[in-house]
Amino acid sequence: MAVNAGDDVAQGGARRIQVKDERAIRMPLEGLLEALLALDRQKNGWMWRGTDHAISVDEVGDGSVTIEARRSSQSDPQRMRCDRAFVAAALINFCFIMRIPLPRTARKEIEITPDGAALIIINDIQGPGLNLAMPVRSRKA
Repeated sequence: MAVNAGDDVAQGGARRIQVKDERAIRMPLEGLLEALLALDRQKNGWMWRGTDHAISVDEVGDGSVTIEARRSSQSDPQRMRCDRAFVAAALINFCFIMRIPLPRTARKEIEITPDGAALIIINDIQGPGLNLAMPVRSRKA
């Protein structure tokens, strides 16, 4: 069966092309800690001013992350638990700070692993066909 690229146009309908753009911005635990502390600083938290920072991914599997820090060198470490929404906000904020472009209309998902986190960006783009393709014809041997 031969496919003619102009069939849709000849019948009065414009061809639409759909493209799926899927990217991942991956951060190791050290980068994730930086992103979380940057958001904490913007939210007027105290954690970013602390010392002896540590980060761990909770083993429960709910996608939360725990940051540990000391308010002063003599104090006991205090913990702050960050849920998936806070981690996602921190990664998006970090991309904004670092001028990494994120399409507004793209779907964003978060993936948290023991090694770090990834911000998955999925963008479905639809546009008009350019009608540059020549008709496809089958060759007979």
